[in-house]
Amino acid sequence: MSFKNSEDWRRQKYDRLSALPDAVLCHILSFLPMKYVVATSILSTRWKYLYMSVPVIELDDTVHSQEEEESQDNIRSDSFRRFADRVLMLRNADIIQFHLKCTTTFESSVINAWLCAVLLHKVQVLNLFMKYDNPRCLTSELFTCKTLQWLNLDSSIIIKPKLVHLPNLKILRLFGVELTDDGSIPQILAGCPKLEHLHMCGCQLHGIQVLDISTPSLKSLEFFNCYGAFRVVIDTPNLEDLCYVDFLNGDPLVKNLKSLVKAYLFPYSVTLQNTDDACLCGGHVSKFLNAMANTKSLTLLTVCLEGLLHSGCSIPKFQNLTYMKLVPRHNCHWELLPILLHSTPNLKTLALDMEFPDNDIRQWPKFPVTQNQPICLAQYLRTVDIFNFKGMQFELDLLSYLLQYGQVLEKINLIFSQNNGFSNWSDAVRKISALPKTSSTCQLEFLCTSKNTFCKPVCLTSIRS
Repeated sequence: MSFKNSEDWRRQKYDRLSALPDAVLCHILSFLPMKYVVATSILSTRWKYLYMSVPVIELDDTVHSQEEEESQDNIRSDSFRRFADRVLMLRNADIIQFHLKCTTTFESSVINAWLCAVLLHKVQVLNLFMKYDNPRCLTSELFTCKTLQWLNLDSSIIIKPKLVHLPNLKILRLFGVELTDDGSIPQILAGCPKLEHLHMCGCQLHGIQVLDISTPSLKSLEFFNCYGAFRVVIDTPNLEDLCYVDFLNGDPLVKNLKSLVKAYLFPYSVTLQNTDDACLCGGHVSKFLNAMANTKSLTLLTVCLEGLLHSGCSIPKFQNLTYMKLVPRHNCHWELLPILLHSTPNLKTLALDMEFPDNDIRQWPKFPVTQNQPICLAQYLRTVDIFNFKGMQFELDLLSYLLQYGQVLEKINLIFSQNNGFSNWSDAVRKISALPKTSSTCQLEFLCTSKNTFCKPVCLTSIRS
């Protein structure tokens, strides 16, 4: 064997990566930004055209311009545009995922030309991140793509399509987009018969008076901090997961939540200046809760509790509820706890978050103990998690109530805040372990966290009664 042939044989023997099938190599390359994928074309003839078939295309102008930081912005943007044109023009296979991130400004015609090229290759996942001073409109072909299954628009764009026909779209995530009229969302939902997940965050809804989210296919709805004075209408018979973190402007119309499994309600932007505001908010929250009566998991935060406390509105029976988390603004909201426990007869896990600041701790009223104790305390409640525990007297009263009436409790997890009221851990353990316990199997566990985030437990003590 000649030396040359021997070297070729040795190189072929040890270059196992190049010996892999094209499909496997393309899958490996799909985890890289397109700049680095294209760079592999210089490795050898084997790799020269491989980048044209990679199923995932990620075009990121911040990655592309890392080596051109000293160049002017217009030179960097022209370079990125030529690169994107080349990648999409030479494409010879279908695209499963297309991710585009543009931090510099491009004309709408340029962006739409890229999108049209991608749509021709039967794209399934489309993720767009673009920020402009003035909202832009995207090509209408985007809203009639038959292969699209996931659409993520994190962009300063206006959505006002003449026609929506996305027959296979299952996930729609809208960040910061502008919707212009009451018919925008109904039109989108009507054109997406398989839509299962809708996420809206920071959207501009100033031209909308009624936000109508009514569709039988939706299983998950997440709504965060959208701008506008709109009334919300939710009619989703197959919805399983609902997260509403926004204004409750006007009387909400919420119905057909018979399939709901998990609910998170936090109308955080509402400022309650007086009792009338609290009563009005409580009425809105009460209607939301009555529509959620079948849910198995419920989280209520701040304003929800304050509104319910002052309004005196009825709270439905949550017969299926097994997990409940309460996050109050101050300790007075805990007056609602016995009422909520009476409304959750099958509750198994209770989470309480004492997140309010020290300067908001008000005089703790005597904990209301009625002759008829909640059924869940006597028969079902197994676990209690108390976050941001400071060791204040009213917290000890609350803990004492749970230990005294929780007949089948198995564990109480006390996650201490960094600024707790105990001088040391032994003081905390001694004081809390002295509280009377009804359950013979109840175990107390103590953990410490950093101020805002969980850290590795610095102390873990278990006490069985």
